[in-house]
Amino acid sequence: MPRNFFALCRSGHQDGVQRIPLDASTQRGLEDLFDKQEQQFLDGRNDEVLFTGDWKPDADQLLTISDEGLAQPLVETLNENALVFQELDIQNLNKAEIKALFSRSSTQENRILVQQFKSSQYLGRKKFNLIFNNNKFTQLSHPGFTLASNLVAVLDGNMFKFQSFQNLRMIFKIQHHFQEATEREVKKFTDHPLLYIDNHGEFQNSMTERTRKLIKSIIESQILEKYQSDEIIQRAQSIGLEIESKEGRIVIPNNKSKVKTVLSFLEDSVFKGSFSEETYETNSKRALKQS
Repeated sequence: MPRNFFALCRSGHQDGVQRIPLDASTQRGLEDLFDKQEQQFLDGRNDEVLFTGDWKPDADQLLTISDEGLAQPLVETLNENALVFQELDIQNLNKAEIKALFSRSSTQENRILVQQFKSSQYLGRKKFNLIFNNNKFTQLSHPGFTLASNLVAVLDGNMFKFQSFQNLRMIFKIQHHFQEATEREVKKFTDHPLLYIDNHGEFQNSMTERTRKLIKSIIESQILEKYQSDEIIQRAQSIGLEIESKEGRIVIPNNKSKVKTVLSFLEDSVFKGSFSEETYETNSKRALKQS
């Protein structure tokens, strides 16, 4: 049974699904392409890790997020007649705001294969695109688009499996799965009595996604409530990290790199090698499961 192919499009703040019309030959070619990309995506990746934002997957791992709401528009294509879905407006491709192309798997029931779609993939008439035909290059006179060389995710039921959170959030609104400190939480952190920050405004304006995430984790761990400043500084010294103090408080440096190091330590992401005795900073960690 031929598979249907769909485009996930964004109109304003809403995501919608449109059907991609294909001739029989192109249909077979796309099915073969998606089959190969599914195999490449899953091959050798047998370890699945729940996404928390704290772990960068190894080559043999996939991160997972379960989200019924995000999955619903795609899952509906498995249950509905394809003709229910509006056909992709070929003449206005550049206005479709395509975020992804997808189709069901031929090997696994209720699995959907997802390609990321970027605006650079459009082959519009406003661009000077060339095609080779009859031993000559001619200008492409009809709108079209290219396809990605790999999958960005597979969807099994309501579970997204992926390697790159950054790529996945270019398609889906999944920021709520990545916890980072709000403006209010950053201000609360800067005002903490255990911390000395020379310029609060400058510190807050220098926030990056990484530092916001570190602050969020520090707040949730309540490290600054569980330990006094001298205890924290002693623990830092025990692994070869020097943290300054002023007026009995921990100094958060002005230097961006040093700020990240101190925040990483408070977030439990700085450690001392058992054999090298070197001090390391990591941006990826998960608790070790021991049988």
